[in-house]
Amino acid sequence: MIKRLPEIFAVILICFAIILIIHQQMVSDDRWFSIRQMWHHETLIASFVFGAICLIVGKYLGKLKE
Repeated sequence: MIKRLPEIFAVILICFAIILIIHQQMVSDDRWFSIRQMWHHETLIASFVFGAICLIVGKYLGKLKE
Protein backbone atom coordinates (compact mmCIF):
# COMPACT_ATOMS: atom_id res chain seq x y z
CA MET A 1 0.00 0.00 0.00
CA ILE A 2 2.75 2.45 0.93
CA LYS A 3 4.59 1.71 -2.32
CA ARG A 4 1.54 2.82 -4.31
CA LEU A 5 0.89 6.00 -2.31
CA PRO A 6 2.13 8.47 -4.99
CA GLU A 7 -0.07 6.81 -7.60
CA ILE A 8 -3.07 6.94 -5.28
CA PHE A 9 -2.50 10.64 -4.60
CA ALA A 10 -2.02 11.28 -8.33
CA VAL A 11 -5.34 9.60 -9.15
CA ILE A 12 -7.08 11.61 -6.44
CA LEU A 13 -5.64 14.86 -7.84
CA ILE A 14 -6.71 13.96 -11.39
CA CYS A 15 -10.22 13.15 -10.09
CA PHE A 16 -10.39 16.55 -8.39
CA ALA A 17 -9.31 18.21 -11.64
CA ILE A 18 -11.99 16.36 -13.62
CA ILE A 19 -14.64 17.31 -11.07
CA LEU A 20 -13.60 20.96 -11.30
CA ILE A 21 -13.69 20.86 -15.12
CA ILE A 22 -17.23 19.46 -15.03
CA HIS A 23 -18.25 21.98 -12.37
CA GLN A 24 -16.87 24.87 -14.41
CA GLN A 25 -18.78 23.81 -17.52
CA MET A 26 -22.01 23.40 -15.57
CA VAL A 27 -21.95 26.73 -13.71
CA SER A 28 -20.19 28.94 -16.23
CA ASP A 29 -21.51 30.15 -19.56
CA ASP A 30 -18.04 31.29 -20.61
CA ARG A 31 -15.72 29.39 -22.85
CA TRP A 32 -12.73 27.49 -21.47
CA PHE A 33 -9.93 29.46 -19.84
CA SER A 34 -11.81 32.69 -19.38
CA ILE A 35 -9.77 35.48 -17.79
CA ARG A 36 -12.65 36.33 -15.43
CA GLN A 37 -12.67 32.77 -14.09
CA MET A 38 -8.88 32.49 -13.80
CA TRP A 39 -8.74 32.57 -9.99
CA HIS A 40 -11.70 30.26 -9.58
CA HIS A 41 -11.11 27.10 -11.56
CA GLU A 42 -8.25 27.11 -14.03
CA THR A 43 -5.52 27.69 -11.47
CA LEU A 44 -6.74 24.83 -9.30
CA ILE A 45 -7.17 22.50 -12.27
CA ALA A 46 -3.66 23.23 -13.53
CA SER A 47 -2.23 22.82 -10.02
CA PHE A 48 -3.92 19.45 -9.53
CA VAL A 49 -2.72 18.11 -12.89
CA PHE A 50 0.81 19.46 -12.35
CA GLY A 51 0.91 17.95 -8.87
CA ALA A 52 -0.18 14.55 -10.18
CA ILE A 53 2.49 14.62 -12.88
CA CYS A 54 5.15 15.64 -10.36
CA LEU A 55 4.20 12.81 -8.02
CA ILE A 56 4.50 10.18 -10.74
CA VAL A 57 7.70 11.58 -12.28
CA GLY A 58 9.27 12.04 -8.85
CA LYS A 59 8.57 8.46 -7.87
CA TYR A 60 10.11 6.98 -11.00
CA LEU A 61 13.08 9.35 -11.09
CA GLY A 62 13.77 8.46 -7.48
CA LYS A 63 13.99 4.80 -8.46
CA LEU A 64 16.69 5.52 -11.05
CA LYS A 65 19.24 6.43 -8.38
CA GLU A 66 18.83 3.18 -6.45
